[in-house]
Amino acid sequence: MEPILLFLDIDGVLSVSDTAIVDQEMPLDGSLVYPLPGARAFLQAINRSPWIQPLWLSSWGERSYCWNDWAATEHWIHAHPLPCTQRQLAQTQFQAQNPEAKYLSVRWHSRHWNHAIVWIEDGFTQESKIWADQNPKVRLIDTDPLFKRHLRDAKRGLRQWNIALICSTLGIEESIAVSL
Repeated sequence: MEPILLFLDIDGVLSVSDTAIVDQEMPLDGSLVYPLPGARAFLQAINRSPWIQPLWLSSWGERSYCWNDWAATEHWIHAHPLPCTQRQLAQTQFQAQNPEAKYLSVRWHSRHWNHAIVWIEDGFTQESKIWADQNPKVRLIDTDPLFKRHLRDAKRGLRQWNIALICSTLGIEESIAVSL
């Protein structure tokens, strides 16, 4: 399997408030967490896959580690938000005037990576889509069904409508049970 640098968001991918499930196992300073069924198995499958180098790309920052603890996996690097000095360097290096913060984080952390890049997010900026279109090694996977008109009734996050594509892209088992 070719090495994959995986950027993984939390809200809108692993945690979606339209599920009735609020997980009390995950202490988050009073924050409500809505892990989707299958989220724990998905994180464990990624962790068992030595060809995947996962990074958290979430506004949770260092708090992203609680998801690793919840899933009983290794702690993954949190790639977002970038510290101020790295953000300034990235803006200069990528000649970006007012870039979206996650886009800049992905560009910064993948700048020396020569293999596949997979970014799983619930909605991408135009800037991110253009960058991916210009780079054949980059694959964006959108967990927001509204970007596909025929999926109007589908829900956000790891779901039945996208799990096969996600697992196939990452080269992991497809037996992960997700909610409908």
